Amino acid sequence: MCTRLVMALTGAGVAFASTAKAQRPPLLPEKDVAALASELSGETAKRNLEGIARFHRQRGSQGFHEAAELVAERLRAYGLSDVAILQFPADGKIFYGTQRSRPAWDAEVGELWEVKEVKEKSTEQSGE
Repeated sequence: MCTRLVMALTGAGVAFASTAKAQRPPLLPEKDVAALASELSGETAKRNLEGIARFHRQRGSQGFHEAAELVAERLRAYGLSDVAILQFPADGKIFYGTQRSRPAWDAEVGELWEVKEVKEKSTEQSGE
Protein backbone atom coordinates (compact mmCIF):
# COMPACT_ATOMS: atom_id res chain seq x y z
CA MET A 1 0.00 0.00 0.00
CA CYS A 2 2.75 2.45 0.99
CA THR A 3 4.82 1.57 -2.10
CA ARG A 4 1.84 2.18 -4.40
CA LEU A 5 1.20 5.55 -2.77
CA VAL A 6 4.83 6.60 -3.20
CA MET A 7 4.79 5.49 -6.83
CA ALA A 8 1.52 7.34 -7.50
CA LEU A 9 2.82 10.54 -5.90
CA THR A 10 6.09 10.28 -7.82
CA GLY A 11 4.22 9.81 -11.09
CA ALA A 12 1.96 12.77 -10.35
CA GLY A 13 4.99 14.89 -9.46
CA VAL A 14 6.71 14.06 -12.76
CA ALA A 15 3.53 14.77 -14.73
CA PHE A 16 2.89 18.11 -13.03
CA ALA A 17 6.55 19.16 -13.13
CA SER A 18 6.59 19.13 -16.91
CA THR A 19 3.43 21.27 -17.13
CA ALA A 20 4.57 23.63 -14.37
CA LYS A 21 7.82 24.32 -16.20
CA ALA A 22 5.90 25.52 -19.26
CA GLN A 23 3.51 27.75 -17.28
CA ARG A 24 3.86 31.50 -17.10
CA PRO A 25 3.73 33.33 -13.75
CA PRO A 26 0.12 33.75 -12.59
CA LEU A 27 -1.62 37.14 -12.40
CA LEU A 28 1.31 39.30 -13.52
CA PRO A 29 3.13 39.71 -16.82
CA GLU A 30 6.66 38.31 -16.84
CA LYS A 31 8.21 41.80 -17.04
CA ASP A 32 6.45 42.74 -13.78
CA VAL A 33 7.63 39.53 -12.11
CA ALA A 34 11.20 40.29 -13.25
CA ALA A 35 10.95 43.86 -11.95
CA LEU A 36 9.69 42.62 -8.56
CA ALA A 37 12.44 39.99 -8.38
CA SER A 38 15.08 42.69 -8.85
CA GLU A 39 13.56 44.84 -6.06
CA LEU A 40 12.64 42.27 -3.40
CA SER A 41 15.10 41.37 -0.68
CA GLY A 42 15.04 38.43 1.70
CA GLU A 43 17.32 40.41 4.00
CA THR A 44 14.82 43.28 4.19
CA ALA A 45 11.96 40.85 4.84
CA LYS A 46 13.95 39.24 7.67
CA ARG A 47 14.74 42.64 9.17
CA ASN A 48 11.04 43.59 9.04
CA LEU A 49 10.07 40.31 10.71
CA GLU A 50 12.66 40.85 13.44
CA GLY A 51 11.15 44.29 14.10
CA ILE A 52 7.63 42.89 14.42
CA ALA A 53 8.78 39.96 16.58
CA ARG A 54 10.05 42.33 19.29
CA PHE A 55 6.48 43.12 20.32
CA HIS A 56 4.10 41.10 22.48
CA ARG A 57 1.29 40.84 19.93
CA GLN A 58 -1.73 39.50 21.84
CA ARG A 59 -4.75 40.80 19.93
CA GLY A 60 -5.79 44.20 21.23
CA SER A 61 -2.61 44.74 23.26
CA GLN A 62 -0.34 47.77 23.15
CA GLY A 63 2.34 45.59 21.53
CA PHE A 64 -0.08 44.56 18.79
CA HIS A 65 -0.81 48.23 18.10
CA GLU A 66 2.92 49.10 18.10
CA ALA A 67 3.62 46.26 15.64
CA ALA A 68 0.81 47.56 13.40
CA GLU A 69 2.30 51.06 13.58
CA LEU A 70 5.70 49.65 12.58
CA VAL A 71 4.16 47.90 9.56
CA ALA A 72 2.31 51.09 8.55
CA GLU A 73 5.51 53.13 8.92
CA ARG A 74 7.46 50.68 6.75
CA LEU A 75 4.72 50.68 4.09
CA ARG A 76 4.85 54.47 3.94
CA ALA A 77 8.65 54.32 3.69
CA TYR A 78 8.25 51.98 0.71
CA GLY A 79 6.12 54.61 -1.02
CA LEU A 80 2.55 53.59 -0.22
CA SER A 81 0.35 56.53 0.67
CA ASP A 82 -3.06 55.01 1.42
CA VAL A 83 -2.05 53.18 4.63
CA ALA A 84 -4.53 52.80 7.48
CA ILE A 85 -4.73 50.74 10.65
CA LEU A 86 -8.24 49.47 11.21
CA GLN A 87 -9.44 49.06 14.78
CA PHE A 88 -12.25 46.82 16.00
CA PRO A 89 -13.74 46.37 19.47
CA ALA A 90 -12.31 43.47 21.47
CA ASP A 91 -14.47 42.98 24.54
CA GLY A 92 -14.85 39.20 24.74
CA LYS A 93 -18.49 39.40 23.61
CA ILE A 94 -18.39 40.44 19.94
CA PHE A 95 -17.88 37.70 17.36
CA TYR A 96 -15.90 38.19 14.15
CA GLY A 97 -16.97 35.31 11.95
CA THR A 98 -16.81 32.31 14.23
CA GLN A 99 -14.20 33.78 16.58
CA ARG A 100 -15.15 35.55 19.78
CA SER A 101 -13.06 38.68 20.27
CA ARG A 102 -10.65 38.37 23.16
CA PRO A 103 -10.43 41.20 25.66
CA ALA A 104 -7.25 43.22 25.25
CA TRP A 105 -4.52 42.82 27.84
CA ASP A 106 -0.93 43.86 28.20
CA ALA A 107 1.84 41.90 29.88
CA GLU A 108 3.63 44.10 32.40
CA VAL A 109 5.59 41.62 34.48
CA GLY A 110 6.44 38.00 33.99
CA GLU A 111 8.13 35.28 36.01
CA LEU A 112 9.35 31.87 35.10
CA TRP A 113 9.70 29.30 37.84
CA GLU A 114 11.33 25.95 37.40
CA VAL A 115 9.68 23.47 39.69
CA LYS A 116 11.08 20.02 40.09
CA GLU A 117 10.07 17.31 42.42
CA VAL A 118 12.94 16.05 44.56
CA LYS A 119 12.74 12.50 45.80
CA GLU A 120 15.69 11.97 48.09
CA LYS A 121 16.10 9.82 51.13
CA SER A 122 16.92 11.96 54.11
CA THR A 123 20.18 11.02 55.83
CA GLU A 124 19.42 13.07 58.92
CA GLN A 125 18.48 11.18 62.04
CA SER A 126 16.56 12.56 64.93
CA GLY A 127 18.24 12.76 68.32
CA GLU A 128 15.69 10.44 69.93
